Amino acid sequence: MYPDVEYFDLQSGNYHPLKDITERSGYEEDECASGEIDVTSEPNRKHFKEQLKQIQIPYFMEDDFSTSVSNGSIVSMDTLYLGVAGTGIPPYVEESCTSFMAAQFSGVTAWSFSRPIVEHDKLSWSKPMRLFLQPGEIVFWFPSMRYHREVADGCSLSLRFRFQMPAPKTFLEDVKTDLSSLHSENGRDNTSPLSFITKCSIVEENGRWVLR
Repeated sequence: MYPDVEYFDLQSGNYHPLKDITERSGYEEDECASGEIDVTSEPNRKHFKEQLKQIQIPYFMEDDFSTSVSNGSIVSMDTLYLGVAGTGIPPYVEESCTSFMAAQFSGVTAWSFSRPIVEHDKLSWSKPMRLFLQPGEIVFWFPSMRYHREVADGCSLSLRFRFQMPAPKTFLEDVKTDLSSLHSENGRDNTSPLSFITKCSIVEENGRWVLR
């Protein structure tokens, strides 16, 4: 559909135009691709800027936010993931003041999520919540949550979005309260890698809570 889109191929460890995905060294016919397309990168942004306007806004986002959604200030496409069984993302925390949702189009992915907790005056993580995401399903997670994604079955295709509304007000307030109980030792910030969360704020706009 977009032959000039820049694609990062995990098998070769290189970037390729999407049109050359079957030309890489070692490719076998009917083989699943494994990699990602950064929708927000400069080479790719122009190919996807009109696509978001064609996506139906989720029911929990008010109709009067449609203009903000279409220009990407409330919801934006982020990364398109392709994968084969056993590939994915190791446990990771996004340093971002946005929430995320991932939509599964084909294949099955296994996810786990943990929230930050404080134990013995140190940053730790809750017991992971695990789930399998089937085609047609969507999963959500909030700022500061650690996640792990791995393809469990089939040729996986999924698309990740960032969104600012509705904001997880209670969740974020609880996380900030927990982290505020930690103290610096010898100049070292005990909240790392979550020090960014102190810069995240939730503001009220037209009676609704929005992440900023």
